[in-house]
Amino acid sequence: MIEEKITNFLSNFISEDLLDRETDIFESGYVNSLFIMQLLLYIEEEFDIRVDNEDMSPRYFNKIVNIVDFIQSKIEKNQ
Repeated sequence: MIEEKITNFLSNFISEDLLDRETDIFESGYVNSLFIMQLLLYIEEEFDIRVDNEDMSPRYFNKIVNIVDFIQSKIEKNQ
């Protein structure tokens, strides 16, 4: 469910044909640095979690698989 929501969100910015759970969306040039703010806001609102300053690392948000892992870890931490 998390992966589906993230993929749907990303498909607003990146063609679904180009999306793969292991594709680095930053290295591939599909998105720019302003996109990260939109992504972080979406994650906080959609999953009711807080993205802290120490979480601000591209390694958490560069691939769908990493985004999903990050969200799951935050949800588990908050339970």
